[in-house]
Amino acid sequence: MTVQKQTKQIIDAPARCAVGAMACTPSDTPGEAGAIPGNTDPQGNVLTSWGLYIGGAGSGNLTVLMADGTGTVRFEGLTAGQFLPIAVAQVFATGTDVTNILFLY
Repeated sequence: MTVQKQTKQIIDAPARCAVGAMACTPSDTPGEAGAIPGNTDPQGNVLTSWGLYIGGAGSGNLTVLMADGTGTVRFEGLTAGQFLPIAVAQVFATGTDVTNILFLY
């Protein structure tokens, strides 16, 4: 088995951990950078969220729309270096002051 084939099997397997990351800029406008489902990898594949990484804490607030559409959720008291194992549809600018957010897929 070649290394390339092994890598493809890992990427095609059901996600148990993140296989990639990209910067997420919060936005209140659907379809912009904070709207996770519109993000694609370099090959143009639409990404499915595994979670978020918080690089900078600010005051520790993050406001998101959950991927299942249940509504807006505000997380408080977040710290720099924290991983959130959540699937989100959007990261909002309003109500978010954490920085250096990475979208994990």
